Amino acid sequence: MADYPGLHLYYWLKQISSIVPPLCVEVFLKNNQTYFLNSVCYWEDTDPIAVLRIWDLREMSGADIGKLKETMNNVKNRDEYGSVERIHPKLDWANLRVPKEHIAYVIEWHDRMWPRELIGFQPTK
Repeated sequence: MADYPGLHLYYWLKQISSIVPPLCVEVFLKNNQTYFLNSVCYWEDTDPIAVLRIWDLREMSGADIGKLKETMNNVKNRDEYGSVERIHPKLDWANLRVPKEHIAYVIEWHDRMWPRELIGFQPTK
C-alpha cells in the first residue's frame, strides 16, 4: 500500500483510541457487509489483518434502536459505553478480524441537529 498522509482511511482508522458510540461510525467491506465500529483493538502497519471491535445490534429491533438513541442522550462520558448493559440490555459487541484490504470505506455519521455539547442523539418530538 502506498503511503498517504492526512486523512487516508487506514491512518484515520488506526488512530481511533477510544470507544466510538453506537451508530456513529459505519465500516463497509468490499463484500457489502457493514458494521458499526466500537473501537480498534489491533492495527499494525506491517500486518495485513486488523481487529475491529464492532457493535452487535443483531438482537435489536427498530424500537430498541430508538430507545438506544434516547439512552445515548444521557451519556456524559464515552467511558460509559464500556458497560454495554447499562446503555441497552440487547446491545453487545464482537471482534471482527478482517484483512485491511477488504475495508471499502467508512462513514462517520453526524446529525446536523446534534448540539455540540451532547455525545448522543436527540429524540424526535
